[in-house]
Amino acid sequence: MNALETNGLSKEYTGNWGKRTKVSALNGLTIQVEHGQIYGFLGPNGAGKSTTIKLLLGLIAPTAGTGSLFGISIHDKRARERVGFLPEDPSFCAYLRADEFLDLCGKVLHMDREQRKKRIAETLQMVGLPDKATTRISQFSRGMLQRIGLAQALMNKPDLVVLDEPLNGLDPYGRKELKALLQVQKSQGKTVFFSSHILSDVQEMCDQVGILNRGQLVECGKLKEMLPVRNVRLKVSTMDMDTVNRLEPLVASMTREHHHWIIQLEGASRTDEVCAILRGHAQQSIEITRTTETLEEFFFRRIEENNLERGITRPEPIMAMAEA
Repeated sequence: MNALETNGLSKEYTGNWGKRTKVSALNGLTIQVEHGQIYGFLGPNGAGKSTTIKLLLGLIAPTAGTGSLFGISIHDKRARERVGFLPEDPSFCAYLRADEFLDLCGKVLHMDREQRKKRIAETLQMVGLPDKATTRISQFSRGMLQRIGLAQALMNKPDLVVLDEPLNGLDPYGRKELKALLQVQKSQGKTVFFSSHILSDVQEMCDQVGILNRGQLVECGKLKEMLPVRNVRLKVSTMDMDTVNRLEPLVASMTREHHHWIIQLEGASRTDEVCAILRGHAQQSIEITRTTETLEEFFFRRIEENNLERGITRPEPIMAMAEA
């Protein structure tokens, strides 16, 4: 059983001004998120990320398809008992103190007084606000609002944490602390599902990634398997001229550096063939280094490819227009 699943999940809205036309916000989304994983949910603005999260949490109803949390249908309120949620741009009762707000959250979760008191202290410590318990939320910066929002999402010790753009408004230290906190959740066997536009952080943290574009899933899978290898570098201790001659048509370059040979391959398709030739000639030492495409490069390439496949052209970039 996965922590989160969708099968053909779709959402349509009626067009503006009373028109009968339908606008597809999400079209046939099918994903599986394993237990104990950090899943990054990516896409341009308007791709359908927030719509998906709202569907999973029962905030809106799907037009078609199904979804489940821990094997329980998203239509069943029991599915959300083990979930903590932080929406994008959260808004809280500004006149409440941080501890008063979290105490209210604890009451909603049916926690008794002692449980609430203990958990408030724990969550404030986790999100880096242990000294802000008696500070009114109206005095919080945007980054502090993100932190108190995360604290309320963790109040019930959820098995699944769903976060919509949690890195928004955080300074570099705040982002570092949040990433560390999410890794702690993972180490405790919890599942984290979050959307973000900060692709370098996603690449650093996530086990799995899904990429949406205009309501459709473009790519999904394990991050280590998704990013293509750009080039391969082999460091070899010795090579005779026969080996050099056999490798020459297969590799991008070969250079001698001190007592080693450096072999460069474009892509990874010939790696096994090259290694077999090297080992067949009794080479004593082979070090292999692979350089993959970054998630940011992969993301932009796949979005543009998908737009071209669908006959969608993007407007000229603002900088290009200014230079014209």
